[in-house]
Amino acid sequence: MKIISVGTCKGGVGKTAISTNIAAMLAKEGSRVLYVDSDPQCNATEAFGISLITEEGRPSFKESETVCALFMPGLKTVKDIVLKPEDERGYLYEEIPTLHAIPGSMALMYTERNLITGLASGNPAYAESEVLRNNLITIFKELEDNYDYLFFDTNTYFSQVNENIFAIVDTFLSVCDPSFEGLMGTMTFSGMWTRTAEELGKEVDFNAGIIFNRYRSNTNLSKKIYQVLKGENLSESEKILYGEFSEFFIDCPISESVKFGEASYISRPICLIPEAYKVRGELENLIEALKEKELL
Repeated sequence: MKIISVGTCKGGVGKTAISTNIAAMLAKEGSRVLYVDSDPQCNATEAFGISLITEEGRPSFKESETVCALFMPGLKTVKDIVLKPEDERGYLYEEIPTLHAIPGSMALMYTERNLITGLASGNPAYAESEVLRNNLITIFKELEDNYDYLFFDTNTYFSQVNENIFAIVDTFLSVCDPSFEGLMGTMTFSGMWTRTAEELGKEVDFNAGIIFNRYRSNTNLSKKIYQVLKGENLSESEKILYGEFSEFFIDCPISESVKFGEASYISRPICLIPEAYKVRGELENLIEALKEKELL
C-alpha cells in the first residue's frame, strides 16, 4: 500500500479537486483506494457525496466516526470509520466500488487542540495510546493488504495532524496554481515535510512531485509560473527560491476548466462525466507520469 499526502500552504489551488479525481480514476481502473479527508474544510468529503449535515440540520457523524478518531484515544479498528459505496451514511460512487473514504470533520481543529493539550499535560489516555506518529502506522497497518493506495488530503498549515501524517507517507504531492503565492505555498509545504523528517531523525527523502493546476496558455503569468516550475529562464533570485522545483515538477499541467467546479457541485468525479473528456485526458496523462516517477 502506497501512502500519499496531497497539500500545499496556499488555499484555493485545487489540491482537493486534483487528489479526489486522481483517487477516483485509480479506483475506476481497478485499484483499491482509501481516501482520508484530514482537512477541516471537508471539501473532499463533500466531493464524494458524503453529507456532513442531515436534513434536520444535525451532524451526520459523531466525531469518533470521522478522521478525528485517528487522533483520539480509544479507536479499536480503523475499519469502523471507513465508508464504502454501500454504506447508507454516504453513497460515494456506486460505479467505483473500490473507492472508500474516511470522512472529514470540521471538529478536527478541536481534536488537534485536545491532542496537544493531552500530550503536554501528560494525560495517560493519550500517552498510553501513543497518539503520535507510531499510532498512525499501527492504525493503518491492518489495512495494508486491503488497499493499493491511501491518500491524505492535508490542511494548509503546519499542524500536529499534518506532522503525524507526514511521518508515515511514501509520497508528497504539492499542487501549485498560476500565481506567485502558489509558488510560495509549494515552497513552504516542502519546508514543512523537510522539518518533520529532520525532527524525526529520518533521512530527508524527497519522494515528491509538484503538480501545476489551472494552467492557462494564453496568459503571461501562467506561462511564467510554468517556466519557473520547469527551471527555465530563471533569474538569480529565482534560482535561489525555486531552483529545486524542476527536479520534482510533473510536466503534465492541468488546464483551467469549469468542469472541476461542475463535477464538485454534483459530487461526481471527472472520470464519470463523459463531456469532461479534455480534462479527463489531462488527468490520465498526469497519472501515467506519476506512475513513471514511481510516485503512484
